[in-house]
Amino acid sequence: MGDFTEAGHTESADGGRRVLPSIGTSALKNAMELTNDYIANTHGNTSMFATIFFGILDPVTGSLLYVNGGHEKPFLINSTGIKEELATTGSAVGLFPGTHFEIREAHLEPGDTLVAFTDGIPEAQNSDGELFGAERLNTILTQPTTTAAELLDRIQASVQAYIGSADASDDITLLAVRRQ
Repeated sequence: MGDFTEAGHTESADGGRRVLPSIGTSALKNAMELTNDYIANTHGNTSMFATIFFGILDPVTGSLLYVNGGHEKPFLINSTGIKEELATTGSAVGLFPGTHFEIREAHLEPGDTLVAFTDGIPEAQNSDGELFGAERLNTILTQPTTTAAELLDRIQASVQAYIGSADASDDITLLAVRRQ
């Protein structure tokens, strides 16, 4: 672990802020690890797993505590585009018993938006089998929007226009939260 930057936080090698356990963060960490162990031990022989992004946003301070268990990396965006890509903090839930998950912290300034999505967005395919891809998504994220709903509508419309009449190959789930 890196040097302490302030009480309860350390800098990680990739520049993200790790959160040292407190009562609330310990509960989040325990919930992730117990859920992981339950799925791995109870359903391991079925190869079932889940990816999870779980975040707790304090709208007053903009502090976002999160755990990312193998999920697509969410983005923080601001008026100029992508501000930060939130790191994965553990493997997909249910793959390996005893997996540990880190809790990380990010910060949303007023006007910043958190956008999370399933792999059905970048992996959406058109009728030629070509993927929508991360580059197309990143282009959309750099275009200014005034609301989280507007951003979600723009992403959904772009993906739908790209796949056209092709059958959906995966679920498409989106979440966007803007700090006012």
